[in-house]
Amino acid sequence: MDDLRDEMKQRHIARLRTGRCSMEAGLVLEDIITDHERVSDHCSNVAVCLIETAHDEFGTHKYTAVKGEAPWFAEEYKKCRRHYTLPVQNG
Repeated sequence: MDDLRDEMKQRHIARLRTGRCSMEAGLVLEDIITDHERVSDHCSNVAVCLIETAHDEFGTHKYTAVKGEAPWFAEEYKKCRRHYTLPVQNG
């Protein structure tokens, strides 16, 4: 979600520079992006808590730290990036 957020913000800045978008629309977009990012963070936290509960432990840092190290995470990340890619911009 963080990568999508960054890309959406960069695209909005490009539209502002070319006059294809307004500052007001950007404020609405920013709110939407922020809300989606928060939802994704909450979903991640719930998933970690469910995993921990199933294993009778609570060490969320163990799961959040694995991102950069685990090959399975990198593969899943690549799949999600392909699936949730933003459409190509026109112009």
